[in-house]
Amino acid sequence: MALENIASRLTGYFPKLAKSEAYNLANDAWMDIRNDRLWSFQLVEDSIATPNLVNAGTFTCTQGQNTVTADAAASAAVTGLSFPLLTLRQFRVTSGGIYNIIGADFTIPTAVILTLDRLYSDPSGASQSYQIYQCYFAAPVPDFKRWLDWRDLTNGDWLSVYKTRREINMGDPQRLYFTFPHWVLPFGTDQRLNTDGSPYSTFGSALFELYPNPLSFVSYMRWWVRTGADIVQPGDTVPYPITDKLILARARMRAAEWSEANRDPSVARGQSADYKFVYQSAEAEFNRELKLIGLKDRDLVDLFLSRIPRGLNDGFNRLPYYSTLSNRAYYGG
Repeated sequence: MALENIASRLTGYFPKLAKSEAYNLANDAWMDIRNDRLWSFQLVEDSIATPNLVNAGTFTCTQGQNTVTADAAASAAVTGLSFPLLTLRQFRVTSGGIYNIIGADFTIPTAVILTLDRLYSDPSGASQSYQIYQCYFAAPVPDFKRWLDWRDLTNGDWLSVYKTRREINMGDPQRLYFTFPHWVLPFGTDQRLNTDGSPYSTFGSALFELYPNPLSFVSYMRWWVRTGADIVQPGDTVPYPITDKLILARARMRAAEWSEANRDPSVARGQSADYKFVYQSAEAEFNRELKLIGLKDRDLVDLFLSRIPRGLNDGFNRLPYYSTLSNRAYYGG
């Protein structure tokens, strides 16, 4: 059932309910259901890769400016970078701060100018050694909820998603330790802006740091949970196994609450509908339907989780074993 149909059914049950408010109540009901438990349509598997370190040539950096200038060798090294784009990577000089690259000027091919997300605060200097790599990653989707697991496919290692930044900062606040990442750390929300002041496409999304910061190409499998998309347009529908009946029952509960809160105070009680009974009837129907659908969906959730090839929090890795044929660890996928 599309959003338009749910809203129309609601206004049929509650004639005084405005259609615009019926749309809101239907979406509120849909959010209630998404937050009720872990659903199969909220589970996602994807993959990413970290890029190799770029450090050929040198940069000229001036304290107090938000631009740095590459020499010919560094300009050649940063030109044409993709997967990920240059503006998704980070820049630093030796053991200095880590800056996001938000723009690049290739007007002079032998003197590319990079724009950083804040003023350069490390010592000024010409011909400075540098590192460009990617250690910050935005959440895959705006409605991202949490990670289930990360798997290093190159080394056959599991990454922990439970470490806190406070723990890491106590041992390595300057991020001087480099090796293959072991932890996925929360980093806040993505506040990056483009050079024209417009927000990144991932602006406002959760941002994460891989630590130790990666300096080489590594591919990862990721398993994670999303909230699920809102039903916004009149033709939008909800995913399997959610039924129209479940959405409508929960929306009727919401509409009964709305009707009780907006009851005409001039009408004496007992002279109009008793929305308490309307709510209780909708609630009973909702609970029956939720139980049936939940049982059906549990098998799909279990099937997805079984694709994550290890016991949860078992403290050791049963996989992988090393394959002499492929010269890499078998990741169990």
